[in-house]
Amino acid sequence: RTLQQEALREMNTGAMTGAVLLSYFDLGTTVAVGFTYLQIGTTSSIRGAYTTFGMLIGSLVLQAIMNWATGQGVVAAVVTLFGGKPVFDAYHVIYDKPVGGGQNPVAVLSMTRAYEVCFDALPQAVMQAIILVQLAYDDRDYLLWGSIIFSALSISYLAAMAEVDVDTASHYRRAFDQIHGYMPESPSARRAVVGGILLCISGFMLAKMAALSVLFVGSSSRFVDH
Repeated sequence: RTLQQEALREMNTGAMTGAVLLSYFDLGTTVAVGFTYLQIGTTSSIRGAYTTFGMLIGSLVLQAIMNWATGQGVVAAVVTLFGGKPVFDAYHVIYDKPVGGGQNPVAVLSMTRAYEVCFDALPQAVMQAIILVQLAYDDRDYLLWGSIIFSALSISYLAAMAEVDVDTASHYRRAFDQIHGYMPESPSARRAVVGGILLCISGFMLAKMAALSVLFVGSSSRFVDH
């Protein structure tokens, strides 16, 4: 399969649309969570708000630098700073327009999704889980939980789509026929399998983050004066 055929497959199954939507849900809930921390007004929550905004801005700046350094151009870097890179890339994929110095738009969108997971979704999810377990029960509203869930979904979505690409690649099916080849040909059945992978990975991540956050915050060696 060529990259363009892969792009058409993903667009037809809604994979790229889902990736873009998850990116913006994750970004929007992160910003909303920062303002929620400010409204709570405690010292720890205000510190959490500054940390949230600082990590978000740092992530966007880092992604912009990476996009510029990989030859995607100044326009792509500026768009990244304003959080518009997923839509920018999706536009180039839909109309088959090269990015920057002639880079394949599908490969660029894949890099953008990987950057968002590594530099934003994963660090934000860990940090917000640690802050959340320190808040009073009444301060833990649905928005705070939703932000962590969307971060976990962004991470697991990238992993799920990578699994689809690997499992449907003919050379992997030939080389590892006992492992790969379980993805059904039916689009609806494939969506169901991807949904199961998504729920499995995100559920595992959320459980681990919650447990490790409690252990981290409750560590006597770090938080209790001797």
